[in-house]
Amino acid sequence: MQYEIQKLSLGGILDQAIKLLQNHFKALFGIVLVLYVPYAVIQSLATGSGKAHPAFGVMTFVFGLILVLFVWPLTNAAMILAISEFYLGRSITAGAALKRALKFVRPLIVLSILYGLAVLGGLICLVIPGIYLIFRLYFYTQVLVIEGKDARPFARSGVLMKGNFGTAFILGFLIWIITMALSFVVGALPGAILSTVAGALVSGVMVLFGAAAGVVFYFSARCQHENFDLEVLADSIGRTAPGNEPLPTSEA
Repeated sequence: MQYEIQKLSLGGILDQAIKLLQNHFKALFGIVLVLYVPYAVIQSLATGSGKAHPAFGVMTFVFGLILVLFVWPLTNAAMILAISEFYLGRSITAGAALKRALKFVRPLIVLSILYGLAVLGGLICLVIPGIYLIFRLYFYTQVLVIEGKDARPFARSGVLMKGNFGTAFILGFLIWIITMALSFVVGALPGAILSTVAGALVSGVMVLFGAAAGVVFYFSARCQHENFDLEVLADSIGRTAPGNEPLPTSEA
């Protein structure tokens, strides 16, 4: 399956993200079904009632800690790995993506803490510096997972985000609007259990869509600043030229 690997407009990014989900939904949704969706269901059922009970605060804290320290870093890394492989014309299973993603859990946690501290510090300093850092560091997770641990994610993200702040803002806003609209519809479903399960599934789909859009946006920025599309074209020609052996694929 061939995708448009080039500098894309906002519409092009959304179009490619939708195509990725359509073509590889089974494998990609398998990633969020392993941990993210079950976690969301259990968390909602465990903390959605009895909020006046003293244990509610403890339960919320514990579930939040599990999400931050394991469920989200692993799921996010696996999604980025799988989507990038599919986008570049390679194949991978949900299990393989999750296995490869394990090595990124610790560095993602560290970078997320540093990111949070940097943004918080910026917001304290008259707000604008914090907003600037949110956009400047937009690609740090994609850089880490796709390019590897030695890629200096914060610095690389700053380079790739030059001229892309507006696209990042509109893209994030659109995904947020769609997520809120779907959450409202799901919340109106009869029955707490049905609403909870449906909400977790919808959340999983939207998480995938956001990850797909982020990966496509990342490669679009690389095409803009580094002519990555020409590298892909040269690689494709090398693979198909008579007498040439397939080029090896690099591990993230």
